[in-house]
Amino acid sequence: MVKEDLLQLVFHSDEPEDNLKKITVLNVPGQLNKQGSYEVDDQIISFFKNFVADELFALNRKLSLYSFESLKLWLCQESQSAEAQAKLQGERLPTIDSKAVTLISHLTTSELKKIVVLDASLKGNQQMLWENACHELLTPLFGRFVPPAKPPEVLRDFLLMRVGTQLSNKLDLSHGSLKNS
Repeated sequence: MVKEDLLQLVFHSDEPEDNLKKITVLNVPGQLNKQGSYEVDDQIISFFKNFVADELFALNRKLSLYSFESLKLWLCQESQSAEAQAKLQGERLPTIDSKAVTLISHLTTSELKKIVVLDASLKGNQQMLWENACHELLTPLFGRFVPPAKPPEVLRDFLLMRVGTQLSNKLDLSHGSLKNS
């Protein structure tokens, strides 16, 4: 059994003119290393950097109307309890109330099903601008969580057969060498 704890990743923008300076991802699974401390696997760090942080930094640059300075993203699986999700020391999972903005994926193939944006305590026109900004900034993330398509078995089998036929045409199977053309 591998012991696991929930950690956080912090990403900073490389562009000095960016409004969005910092993105913190909370509740990232970490594993106990040989030194007895918890760390996040490099592939997980790379995934969040490439598919979440870099994407959000780039999108925020395009949305000059809005000025997010920092974002905190809590990773939550709906099958877990709130207490299990809020294991981070010093961080509590915020409560979701009726003022939260819920974005639902319209991509059935996306592994990311829902994003809940918590209330920013804004009123009136500011609230509407903030909700629009959340939609524009975060909705494209659903498309980043679509796994690559697998070819249908018939196509895969055809391609394997075709490659196998081409290879056997080039090999002299009785002598285990290439045929002279």
